[in-house]
Amino acid sequence: MQRFTFQTSLVVLLSALLATPPVIAAPPAQAAPLVLLSNDIAIVEASAFSQSLAITGTLQPWQQTQLSAEIEAAVEDVYVRPGEAVKKGQVLLRFDLRDVKARLAAQQAQLDATKAQLDLARKNLTRNKDLLQQNFISQNTFESTENQLQVNEASYRAQAAQVDIARKALSVGEVRAPFAGMVADRSVNPGQRVGLNAKLLNLVDLSELELEANVPLAQAAAVKEGQMVTFTVEGYGPRRFDGKVVRVNPVAQTGSRMLTLYARIPNPANELKGGMFVQGQLWLAQPQQALVLPLSALRRDDAGDYVLLVKNGVVERRKVKLGIVDQGSRRVAVTAGLVAGDAVLLSKLRDIKPGMAAKLPAR
Repeated sequence: MQRFTFQTSLVVLLSALLATPPVIAAPPAQAAPLVLLSNDIAIVEASAFSQSLAITGTLQPWQQTQLSAEIEAAVEDVYVRPGEAVKKGQVLLRFDLRDVKARLAAQQAQLDATKAQLDLARKNLTRNKDLLQQNFISQNTFESTENQLQVNEASYRAQAAQVDIARKALSVGEVRAPFAGMVADRSVNPGQRVGLNAKLLNLVDLSELELEANVPLAQAAAVKEGQMVTFTVEGYGPRRFDGKVVRVNPVAQTGSRMLTLYARIPNPANELKGGMFVQGQLWLAQPQQALVLPLSALRRDDAGDYVLLVKNGVVERRKVKLGIVDQGSRRVAVTAGLVAGDAVLLSKLRDIKPGMAAKLPAR
């Protein structure tokens, strides 16, 4: 009876084991791919590339002038205001010449009287010369006549100069624009009396501007006339403007060890204004086509320069050969190891290893 019970239990146990499905170990879970953002990568680009220097500077009108009074008179009318565009030869201001005309008439009358006195003095000198030869007058009397003539001549010359000034004043009763431009400042109003050389109007031509920028003295040998500059201006976003270096100051600034260059900037639409601050590059050579990568994407170890890039969803290590480095734009030309369109990880991502799965952002 006991043997039957044992055998029966064994059979039941074996049956239960055979009915239970085998337990299969699950494969190890794969790590989720690294999701990259657009600011984590740099795309290798084929573009025109050259060495440059970073520059900052200020824009000034290429042509500007301070119009000043050439006469002493009252302002009759001013026809322009700051910000208005003017044409070359346009009348900007007119003086009230009534006082000038009255002054001229009075000075002319005085000049005529002095001329009569001068003529009389000359006749007296001629007559006294004869009387002196005949011993009818003394030498002292004759010399007194000579002195009087000299006084009359000096007085006549001085008054004649004043008359000339008054006549010239009548010819400058209007102030005209010496060139086409814009009124930047106005210092007088109608009815205001001004003196000689008083400031009237400030006129600027914004169709061309001058960029004044500084570069380190150590780079002086590389800076030359004719080189191109490109720059951005606050308020215009990423839009770039350009110009050409027209002269370089041969003397460095004392203390700062900086050299000043001047570039001519076309501005046909008058978009840019004098006094604007700019940031940009001075291009030291003619740009050439190259594969370009930001310096922030480069890595280096004992084996040399390399990058990490994503190919088919996997991080790869790629050795690269470098060409020209442009410190101005913080970019470098890659001569071997990459092709246009490669997605390179920026070096700020430090915990990434070759072989890791990675997902690029949508382009």
